[in-house]
Amino acid sequence: MNDRFNNQLHNDVCEGLRKTNKSLPCKYFYDELGSEIFDKICLLEEYYPTRTEISILENNIENIQKYLINNLSIFEFGAGSVKKIKILLDNLSIKNYIPIDISFEYLKHHSKILSKSYKHININPLYGDFTDSLTNQNIPINNYINRIGFFPGSTIGNFEPSVVSKLLKNFGNFLGKNSKLIIGIDLIKNKKTLLNAYNDKEGLTAKFNLNILSRLNRELNANFNIKFYKHTAIYNELLNRIEMHIISLKNQSVYIDNEKFYFREKEIIHTENSYKYSLDGFIKLVKNSGFTTLDSWTDDNRFFSILLLNYDL
Repeated sequence: MNDRFNNQLHNDVCEGLRKTNKSLPCKYFYDELGSEIFDKICLLEEYYPTRTEISILENNIENIQKYLINNLSIFEFGAGSVKKIKILLDNLSIKNYIPIDISFEYLKHHSKILSKSYKHININPLYGDFTDSLTNQNIPINNYINRIGFFPGSTIGNFEPSVVSKLLKNFGNFLGKNSKLIIGIDLIKNKKTLLNAYNDKEGLTAKFNLNILSRLNRELNANFNIKFYKHTAIYNELLNRIEMHIISLKNQSVYIDNEKFYFREKEIIHTENSYKYSLDGFIKLVKNSGFTTLDSWTDDNRFFSILLLNYDL
């Protein structure tokens, strides 16, 4: 882990904890341990997004293929489930695969697994933050032709709708004119299904959420006592989003370096939003980003959707 990243982690965390309504950026869930826990969450019965997205990809890969050319360079924004990218690697004409992620160890592990099975594809993992401007991260984009982006897992739902267009435009500017983007979104559905997905019986989501505090202990020498904090997830029906929080179980204080942070009993730290969209609503957002929607596919329950976008600017 480099000093630049540690400084960014420190600054982002302290900025969030200084607020009246405390928060932590959800991108810091994904250290090596957090990524491993999330992989286990994806296998849970309650957690429908992963298996649903995989089934949509498998059932529609031939339709996706019709829109694409040969010798693609595919950039995955966040090194997610190996199962998803393998569907593309197995069925599309791909020359280069470039996963971009801030979890260095997970990125390395992810790429090593794929390298064994896809020796005919150049796999070049890049350590970086796709939430920042990719054009400023010294990525040798001109080394790759026929560029396509892959942004699965409804990760787009972690961003405020007001910044989604900007993020997509950043992707488009990075990939270039007439590039394509395959993106997954979680659709609006009944409240019970959503709450079950983020409050699983095995407690893995709770472990995942609280691991962010453990990470701060490991990497920033913080002194959170994890047993005095609790995970909770609620559905905000007004904003169509799941909110994940960590609740302080008593009045307590924590040090990060020499800075002291106070937590009241029942005070919350907001760790993640996961917005759910209607398909029409998301397509409208896409229009403001320079992309057009070429096609979209959903499952029979209309729980999830995959869209294929084209960057026109």
